[in-house]
Amino acid sequence: MAKAGEARLCFLLIVATAVVLFALFFMVGFNRPYRPDPNFNEPALTSAVMVFVIAVFVLALAVTVWAMLTALRRGGSGQAVINGVPAMKIAIGVAAVTTVTLVVTFLAGSSAPFSVNGKVFEGALALKTADMFVASSAVMMTLALVAVVYGTVRSYLNNR
Repeated sequence: MAKAGEARLCFLLIVATAVVLFALFFMVGFNRPYRPDPNFNEPALTSAVMVFVIAVFVLALAVTVWAMLTALRRGGSGQAVINGVPAMKIAIGVAAVTTVTLVVTFLAGSSAPFSVNGKVFEGALALKTADMFVASSAVMMTLALVAVVYGTVRSYLNNR
């Protein structure tokens, strides 16, 4: 139980840091003009936000790799069904849907160059990868919403 409390504390610490950092991002030096073109803003804390996002991403990646290695080291000794919930089927389904979604959205992503603030972006891999993450996020949020609605409706109907 102590591990769950520590994980919850770490999560709350990350969320609180994000809230404070993004509040400061918008309240401190947000309207600072961009030197080459004063028509655009160059927020003062852009670098801090970027470093924070990269750090959270690396942390999430490390936790994911650790969890995968721990599960593999146990040799699949986890229970397939926990309290009537098919945990193994859900884990395999989530991994499969995530992988398929990432591959399909990467292949479907555009690599056409485009211009932002007068600068042309034309790196095909970077453009396809950015498209992949945006489209995958939209798909995953939609699937999560559908799962929540399905679970809520199913629970409501079972309790009637």
